[in-house]
Amino acid sequence: MMYRVLIVDDEAWVVESLTRTIPWTDEGFEVVATAESGDAALAAIKRLSPDLALVDIRMPGMSGLDLVRESRTRGHRCEFIMVSGYAEFAYAQRALQYGVTAYCLKPVEADELVTILRRVKRSFRRSAFGAPAVSEVVASTADLEDGSPLLQLFHSQHAEALSNGPLRVLVHDHRREPDRALEKVALISTSIGGAYRATVVTQEGYASYLDESDRQGTDSLPVGVSAPVEDVAALHGAILEAILAAKHAFMGSSDTLVEFERTSDPSALRAALHRIEAAIGSRSPAGLDHGFDELRKVVATNKYDALHAGFIYNSVIYFLEGIDVERHEPLAEYEDLVDLYGDVQRMLTHLHGLCRETVAAEDPDRPAGSERIDEVVRYVEANFADRITLDELTRRFAMSASHLSRSFKRRTGQTITEYLAACRVEYARQLLETTQIAIGQIAEEVGYDSYFYFARVFKRVTGETPSTYRSHNAPAFPPEEADPD
Repeated sequence: MMYRVLIVDDEAWVVESLTRTIPWTDEGFEVVATAESGDAALAAIKRLSPDLALVDIRMPGMSGLDLVRESRTRGHRCEFIMVSGYAEFAYAQRALQYGVTAYCLKPVEADELVTILRRVKRSFRRSAFGAPAVSEVVASTADLEDGSPLLQLFHSQHAEALSNGPLRVLVHDHRREPDRALEKVALISTSIGGAYRATVVTQEGYASYLDESDRQGTDSLPVGVSAPVEDVAALHGAILEAILAAKHAFMGSSDTLVEFERTSDPSALRAALHRIEAAIGSRSPAGLDHGFDELRKVVATNKYDALHAGFIYNSVIYFLEGIDVERHEPLAEYEDLVDLYGDVQRMLTHLHGLCRETVAAEDPDRPAGSERIDEVVRYVEANFADRITLDELTRRFAMSASHLSRSFKRRTGQTITEYLAACRVEYARQLLETTQIAIGQIAEEVGYDSYFYFARVFKRVTGETPSTYRSHNAPAFPPEEADPD
């Protein structure tokens, strides 16, 4: 199955570049249309019903975020990747509210976008097995005139509940044990995304659930609870509130029932981060220790959420890399932070260690972060036979995909994919020159599952097929198998 893609940017050359340079078909996508304005894009979404839209965040007239909001309001089921030449925390918050899938910074690196596309494709496949994305739930609750099944169900079965007081949304992880107490008071329950389930209850039902939970005890996995809402039209916002509350465990909460609260003023958070930035600039280990101690206290004593965790992570990483955080801020995925660290304090400990390593570097004139690019290069050279991906490298070396890709190319003159292929081909040349190992086995030795693909890469790099190269450069060995056509 090919997923349908719409590309939207007010600069024609960007549209042309994205259309031609990304291996859409290889990744399971088909570009069905392009548009150079938000209005044209909205018409294309209505006409073609694409699965995914790649959208510039800033365009004359209708902006990218306006396009997403209008699309959601009209009930179109399309996922969005926002492309931006800059990023700001406020835009990230708004994008989350509208259900944007991912951010990608200009200039768009093919490796980075392919990584995002693969993640989106996995999400689509999960959705096909009965777990609609959060954005689909948001779209289905965003417009009272939409006639969506969720709204119809509410109006037909729960008209009295709607008129008798506020509603709450509770969100919990699918891995949580079945909650009989919650099932008793649920008005409706539905899957959202691949991992969560949302349940809508009345305020009275929520009070009963609290009493029952106190008596029976609760599962260790948290339940996020929205603020009360007065009508069904506000449910899409309540769902997002409950999701943020459910994710609050990463920020250090040990509660298993977490009610949504407005987050604290981030000024104290920004002040601590500025101290860390100054300590990196002055190469002061003591300043770093002081800054991270302050950051830990600020996080522990204020109400921050998963968005703030991503903001902290990206800010520190970009301080290390010498990049203006106000202009470049692709958000770290919450799930990635959980996988890497488990909780925010472990994340801060790791970031503190990275900062100390940079400050302690022997060459004070060397740009911050370049040592880690050297580490990436050495890692690729030592492990080229393994399945190395951009995802793995960004996690292992705590760098954003876009900056890692650009810095790697500045350091080596090649993309990561090109450098990896060069390492593999160089080792293959050595084996072809000095051994009688079969070419198919050499392909496996250097990291290729496909003999045919290895032969194509080898010829692209060297200008010769493996067997021709062996015949020209190796001692007389017994006849070898022919290359694939």
